[in-house]
Amino acid sequence: DDKDDDLSINVVEPDENEWKKFIDEMKYARALEYVLQNAPVRAKDPEKKKKAAQMALSTMMKIKTSEIPQAVNSIPVALRDTLMKYIYKGFENPKDYSSSALLTWHEKVLAITGLGSIMAWFQRAITLSPKKRGFHIVTNEILQQIPEINQIEIGLMNVFIQHTSASLSINENAAPDVRVDMETIFNKLVPEDNSYEHLDEGKDDMPAHAKCSLLGASLNIPISSGRLALGTWQGIYLCEHRNRARHRNIVVTINGQPKK
Repeated sequence: DDKDDDLSINVVEPDENEWKKFIDEMKYARALEYVLQNAPVRAKDPEKKKKAAQMALSTMMKIKTSEIPQAVNSIPVALRDTLMKYIYKGFENPKDYSSSALLTWHEKVLAITGLGSIMAWFQRAITLSPKKRGFHIVTNEILQQIPEINQIEIGLMNVFIQHTSASLSINENAAPDVRVDMETIFNKLVPEDNSYEHLDEGKDDMPAHAKCSLLGASLNIPISSGRLALGTWQGIYLCEHRNRARHRNIVVTINGQPKK
């Protein structure tokens, strides 16, 4: 039937032993070209495509940054579209492949092919350590977990907190008493008493939800020359509204034009 015919299509795929021979000889550019030449682009079997992508991406990770332009130049023009597809596949698996290295590959392929600069996307789930109730500066704690921001010339960073009892804000990053006063102000705005219906987890339960809605769950911050374009006195706040705080999960999404 049609399904069987589709699965039996005779498509090429890179031979792992041949590929390993190039790798063992440290002929990484040649190994990459070999995989691209034999990429199973017509294969119906997703495992074949996945294996070829892994071979290409692991090879790319072995090529030094300074040697990437030469490697890209050695790839025939007809194969560069496949190369770019594998680069995007790599971005989908940040735990397996260096996003900073992939951004360099992305940039060099675009520069050499004359396509100009295309927007790059990157996303990572990070964790903020448990903090006591109150307002805390977490700018550096976030940036330490997303070094890929250094590769972006112009762009935006979205920071989203996956909770309903903590929030995010931007405010004064120098004077600690500002953060103390912020806690005082919000406690007055949303007092803890027995006037709420929802108090399943204590008196701080519903007030925490209300404060979260007032302050918000996400931030959008410009990126300029690989750095957050925050003002001199601005910092990212984690606003912890619970008495028994725990770690907080954050999703960071970056998009922008890679550096040249």
